[in-house]
Amino acid sequence: MTLSELADLATRDVGDTDGTTVQFAKDVAKKKYEDIYNGHNWREANDLFGPLTLATSATDLFLPLDFEKALWLKASFDSGTTYIELKYRERGWIERNDSASFYSVSGDRPRFYYQGKSLGWPELNPLKITITPVASETSIVSTTIEGTETSTGIYRVETFSITGAAPVQTTYSYSSISNISKAVSTQQFTFTSQVPTSVTMQPNDTSLRYTRLVIFPAYALGSTLIKGEAKLKVDSLLSDNSVPRISNINDALYYFVRGALRGRQKASDLELSDLQLANTFFEQAKKLEMEQAGGYRQIVPKIFDDPAEVWNTSGDNDGYWW
Repeated sequence: MTLSELADLATRDVGDTDGTTVQFAKDVAKKKYEDIYNGHNWREANDLFGPLTLATSATDLFLPLDFEKALWLKASFDSGTTYIELKYRERGWIERNDSASFYSVSGDRPRFYYQGKSLGWPELNPLKITITPVASETSIVSTTIEGTETSTGIYRVETFSITGAAPVQTTYSYSSISNISKAVSTQQFTFTSQVPTSVTMQPNDTSLRYTRLVIFPAYALGSTLIKGEAKLKVDSLLSDNSVPRISNINDALYYFVRGALRGRQKASDLELSDLQLANTFFEQAKKLEMEQAGGYRQIVPKIFDDPAEVWNTSGDNDGYWW
């Protein structure tokens, strides 16, 4: 069901089909779809990525822009011939278990990764950023860059009003960028660092946000290939003809929208009834996915907090009890 079809059906159902109400229904559908999408790890929301190349001694891995949460990672130290699994650990766990000991036990090969701070640029130390409309921009587009200045460590915010095709460069050099945002534009915008790395924002894109994973320990003997699976960012339903990526939530989404329309009409009892139905269908959709995924036996491992056990590969005990 497209966004337009859902809004039209819900507004006809409540007997209010004027243009303002239809647009309200579309806006509610977009917001509730985002809530539903983020409320469960839907299988249709996951995809594979990589292999990505991590340079010698580098530890910061930025997922492609469309991805937001890693589910698993594997690393290769022989140009992709073989891969080993990287285990997710909280950074505090690594520190509690004496992070220095991992180097000698693992042969200096990384075995862990943890979630780092998400950033607005897919690398550290990008220095100055140049913003260039791909073609002449006919409107005035407000664009903001926020981050930590390289020389002083001060958090800076720079805002530009961009029109035409002339490039604009930031005043400050940045050691990290926490946010890049722009208003909806008529043209693509290219952002280029001094490294140089380039990122293109589409006309409807309003922000850049990259998931940053930290590989531990660093591998100093060569480059590393990383591949894995991660959850995609929510699809934004930008067009009236957009169809939600998650296929089995139409009933829940419909009743959420109809409930919001009932609330707009001050029909509190009908609103509450629709919201209860929406939540019921939402829970049923999650349960169905979990039952399908549970069609095979899943074993939950016990993870030891002893680095010697984690790194023990000499016998049957590889750090897990089955």
